[in-house]
Parts: sequence; structure tokens; C-alpha cells
Amino acid sequence: MITIYSTSVHPNIFTKQLIKGIKKDKLNILVDSVLDFSINSELYFSPSLCSVIKALFNDKDIEETFSISQLLNHLNYQNYNFNDFDMLINFLFSLKLLKDNDYELALDHISETLNIKAKIIPITNEKVDTKIILKEEGKLNEITPFEYYYISKTAEIDSATLQNIDKIQISESAKKAILKSELLIFCQPDPLSLYTIINLPEMKKTIETFSGKILAICPLNLNEKEQKIMQALGQSPTIFGFINLLLGMADSLIVDEFDTDLLLQARAQNLGMEFYPLNYGELSEDENKIIRKIIKITSVDSSYFVEECEPAAAKIKKTLLSTTTQLKTKFQKIREKLKEKEDVQCGED
Repeated sequence: MITIYSTSVHPNIFTKQLIKGIKKDKLNILVDSVLDFSINSELYFSPSLCSVIKALFNDKDIEETFSISQLLNHLNYQNYNFNDFDMLINFLFSLKLLKDNDYELALDHISETLNIKAKIIPITNEKVDTKIILKEEGKLNEITPFEYYYISKTAEIDSATLQNIDKIQISESAKKAILKSELLIFCQPDPLSLYTIINLPEMKKTIETFSGKILAICPLNLNEKEQKIMQALGQSPTIFGFINLLLGMADSLIVDEFDTDLLLQARAQNLGMEFYPLNYGELSEDENKIIRKIIKITSVDSSYFVEECEPAAAKIKKTLLSTTTQLKTKFQKIREKLKEKEDVQCGED
């Protein structure tokens, strides 16, 4: 199995290529609750879930309409800036969560309703309680990560606190998914989500016992809010901040080739992980460059990936094996027919 951890607020080209290129019955997708937000314990917003589901669908199947969001805003609700597809996902998710009070069951219900073949798994079954303290006009204002990303204007951040991190347990399904996988991919994760999840005590233990490969894909870029989050977490708002977060965890790191010289100058290659440059500027959703790069650098069985993503050498090898098998089968049938003919002749004699 291959497990992806992707928590970008919006779908990214890396996640889309991975989801498109990995066979769905070989794919686990981890989502978390770091950026989630609930209203009166009834309406539940899950940006991580919305981002993943949108990546699973073709963009042509999703219309970028905001009718529901505009209506809520007209009725003096906060403008959450979710499109109608997001609102549908959150509504279905909220109904199931309200009924069963089980995060994993709600995710299974979404997958079944939308006929999603890949397994979507919650990292935790509990809400990770994270607060962001903003500096606004000389005052400190405490808000949730959701409110920071979707509602507030960009402001200076005083701090980001993980209030119940020591009490949060990793879900058993997430632990099993990771430990049974050959490859775990951190795919352009949101910095606050990444920082929170890797600091869960149980996640550290799980990673320590994980025998497979861990690959991280660094972000295309960080917007202004994400840069301020990184600074609030005590990290550089650059590729070096992500490298520091992933030290001692990731075996390999895919980076924009634009950053290669900078990494070499800083002697980042001596930090215990392999760096693999990729031209981010030439990436397209219709290509399989990410998949091909992953197959090359991780030695993961290419049968996990859809056929068009396999390297040319693997395709040739598969064709030769198939041809050889067909020839063996034909020769075996010929031998059987010749033997039958000999037996008949012997019987006549």
C-alpha cells in the first residue's frame, strides 16, 4: 500500500497527480482535523477533507459556484468562502457526524456516497485543539486555524498553541495504514497541520517503528498567511523551515530545482535525507512526472501505479513477461495435443 498525507487548504497539483497515478485499491489518504471548525457542534467544516475529495474528482465535474456561501453571507452568517461543492461535502459530513459522533464512520459514509474507491482515513478521531493568537491594533485576538485561513485578514501572529496535543490519540486505522504501507508521502502539507501531526506523541512512535520509505514533497510556494504561520512556529518561512520540520523523519525530499543551488550552498545534503530536484514550473496535471520520480527514487513496486505511469523499462519487461507466458501456454497446448495423438496411435496399434 501507499499512504498519502495531504492537508493543503486547496487541492494541489502533486496530490492530483498522485491520486490519478496510484491504483485506488492500493491507496490510503490521511486527513486531519487541525484546520476543522464546528458551529454549535452541528455544522462541521473540514478543509482537509474537502481538499482531498476535490483532488479525487475531475475539475470539469466541479463547478466553481458560491450560491450557498453568498446566501449565508446575505443572512448575516460569516462568509466562509466555500464553493457549493465544499458546502455539499461539509453538509453530508456534518449529518453523519451528528448522528454517529464518529469521525471515521462519517468519512466512510462520504466515500460510499460519492463512490470513492481510495480509503480516506482520519489521523485522529478527536479534534486537535489549536489556537492562533493574532496581534491586531495592539491587542491580542485568539482565533481558530479555520478562522485564520478562511475569515480573518492577514495579520501578525503572536503565537500558535497546540492545547491538547498530549492527550490526542492516533486512530487505529491510521496507525495500521501507515505500518502496512511501503511508502508514506507527505504531500505539500499545510505547515500548521504538519507541525501539529508530527508532534503527536503517538505519531512519533508510529514513524519510529515504520519500516517503509518516507518521502516529502515540498510546497510549490507559501502564501503570506502560511509564511506567518511558519514564523509563529519558530520555523523559517522557506524550504529550510520544512526541512527542519522533517529532519530525522523523511528519507527523501522532492524540491523545486529552483532551490537546488541554495540547498547545496547551505550543505543541506549533509542532513541525512536525499534531495531530488524537479522543475515545478513545468508540472501539468496531465503528466505523470511526480509518479515517475517517485518510482525512480523509492524503488516501490510499479504495480501499485496505473499502467500509463510505469517507466518505459517496466512496460517493456511486463510485455516480455506476458509474451513469454503466452508462448509457454501455446507450446504446452501443442505438446498436449501431440501426446494425445501419440496415445491414440498407440491404442490403434
